Amino acid sequence: MKTLILGVLIILLFGCEKSEFEVAQTKEIEKMEWLLHASPSDDFESAINKKDFRFIGLYGNASSVPNLSKSCINMKTDVNFIEGSSEVLLGYEHAKLNAIAHVYADDYNLRMLRYLEEKQLFKCAL
Repeated sequence: MKTLILGVLIILLFGCEKSEFEVAQTKEIEKMEWLLHASPSDDFESAINKKDFRFIGLYGNASSVPNLSKSCINMKTDVNFIEGSSEVLLGYEHAKLNAIAHVYADDYNLRMLRYLEEKQLFKCAL
């Protein structure tokens, strides 16, 4: 009887472990959940107050910075990438957060671009 109970407990314990894919998926989603409540306009204002003039980038095979040409910026110093963003989508929730990340970056970068051009701190022929 003890062996049966022990066997059931072991099955329950190990049967509940997440696969490597599920663990990776959860980690990437957790990195991006802040986007569900983010405001690009508020975050832009906060960045300006901190004198942080970086643009928002998205990770992928070819990392991107919405509304900007890569030839206009230094990808290492002028871009703050959204952790967890990717072209490789790990399920519905990750796809949804990546879509939000793109819209967020698009809005934020447009605000930053306008601000920097207005202050004559940035100029690039797009």
